[in-house]
Amino acid sequence: MEWKVGKISEVWHSFIKIPGLEKKGQEEIRVRVRELSEEIRDDQDAMRAFYSNHRDKSWPPPELLNERWTLFRWIQVHLLAGLDFFMKYGLSIDPAKEKLIHELLDLDYLIPALFSRWFGVQRKAIY
Repeated sequence: MEWKVGKISEVWHSFIKIPGLEKKGQEEIRVRVRELSEEIRDDQDAMRAFYSNHRDKSWPPPELLNERWTLFRWIQVHLLAGLDFFMKYGLSIDPAKEKLIHELLDLDYLIPALFSRWFGVQRKAIY
């Protein structure tokens, strides 16, 4: 878990490189984070493009991914959590390692919860 905390913190800190988040006023950043959150939530093509740029070559091709894939949801959840991290802490403060561990554990529970809700909605009555 310690490796994961270090890695995810490093990735989330790299969000400063996202156009519109670098050295802007708080209100401009808030607006940009809202736009990015909506894109992550709603734009499957943008998510596939992100995946394509960051995937290991042994992973499935991006055109196969959609909202039914756990990996697709994992990427969404972690990107949204990263934006939340960015808004909460900025880049000048690192929260305690234990706080990040709790955040990551919450994310690990969120993904199956998303699918259990989806499966519940998709289930057809058997009678």
